[in-house]
Amino acid sequence: MPTKHYSKRFIAGLKRIYLIALPLMLVVVLLANNALLDAYYSYFYTRAQRQVVDEVTQHWRQRGQLPARAGVRYRPLPPGTAPYAYYTEQYTELGAPHSGIWYVATATKGREVVEVTVYKQLATASGEPTAGIVLGAVAASLLLFLGLSWLLFQFSLKRVSFNLWQPFYQNLRRVNAFNLRDKQPLVLAPTDVREFVFFNEAITGFVANTQRAYDELREFTENTAHELQTPLAVVLAKTELLLKRPALDARDRQDVLEIKQTVQRLSALQKALNLLSRVRALHHAGPLPAEPVAVDELLAETLTRYEELLDYRALTVAWGGPAPPWELSTNRELLGILLDNLVRNAIQHNLPGGRLGVQLLPAGGLELRNTGVAPATADPDPFRRYHSRSTDDGRLGLGLAIVQAISETLGLACRYQFEPEGAGVWHVFTLTSR
Repeated sequence: MPTKHYSKRFIAGLKRIYLIALPLMLVVVLLANNALLDAYYSYFYTRAQRQVVDEVTQHWRQRGQLPARAGVRYRPLPPGTAPYAYYTEQYTELGAPHSGIWYVATATKGREVVEVTVYKQLATASGEPTAGIVLGAVAASLLLFLGLSWLLFQFSLKRVSFNLWQPFYQNLRRVNAFNLRDKQPLVLAPTDVREFVFFNEAITGFVANTQRAYDELREFTENTAHELQTPLAVVLAKTELLLKRPALDARDRQDVLEIKQTVQRLSALQKALNLLSRVRALHHAGPLPAEPVAVDELLAETLTRYEELLDYRALTVAWGGPAPPWELSTNRELLGILLDNLVRNAIQHNLPGGRLGVQLLPAGGLELRNTGVAPATADPDPFRRYHSRSTDDGRLGLGLAIVQAISETLGLACRYQFEPEGAGVWHVFTLTSR
């Protein structure tokens, strides 16, 4: 990304960092170079000279006289002088052959003390440092400078990334926390990066259009649900009054009865579509109020409401073996609608005198199965809208679509499969947490 896309204040901050850091790096390199050279002369360069002092001391103690060696001189010291050792750099005029390091240490034999000075050449004949010292100093300085430069680069890179992407992550958190039901516009953090400005404008416009469409759809759904109920109720009441007239002949009575059934079906369809639309809107509108719910107890209450219909169709309900109760923290009203639709579907699609089984799963979940006829296709999708025929016993074909919508809203998974069972099949619905 070109640097002109960054804010001027941000670029100025980076310049200040480099203007301050580079001189400091040079000072640190020089100080470190001197310290390394001192350490080299103290511990490595003078190692041979220290060894000469040890050899001289050992020779003196064994043979009683100081050996004559090139580059070594002696100076007697008063008895009882405390031992010491040091090195010093002595340079004379350029070209002096004796410019170099003088290592001075004491040697003792009994009470006698002698100062031993060992000379080691440090300079060439022209008085310049040797090539090894120069190359070592340059190499150490270069490595240290490269290391500090790499650390400065990493620091600058992290600072660039942090300052550049900080508005992006702030806006990402705001987008994730945005809720259509709050009716509040999405406000994003400002940024000086041009690409992020374009992205924020696109996101803000998209969310505004989505919120407007959501509000219009919700208003349309609410108005439709409210306005259609009254005329449907009026038409239904009028047909009932017509059916009560004694002068109505059999053919007209049959026609009015069909109108009444159609109006009832239309009213039920309108309620189901309204419920499905509301559930879909809740799914995309944020978290719902939740409370602890025992799913098995809620299912038992639902089956109790359908006892008369179960007896009328001679259906047998069997609960499975013992299993731990399945408890969820969820919306009780929506979960009740889900279980009601599953139970009603199991009754409607069951065989006369058939069976209905309930089994709690050990890992948490619920299995509801019912006997019935084999599906028409090998891979049926009962959750599709209008899966059942619209003329089949007044069924709407929306019950399982509502089940799927509520499952997605509550974070549950509802799966379907069928198993052969005698002349028919078992239709098995399994409800689990995601």
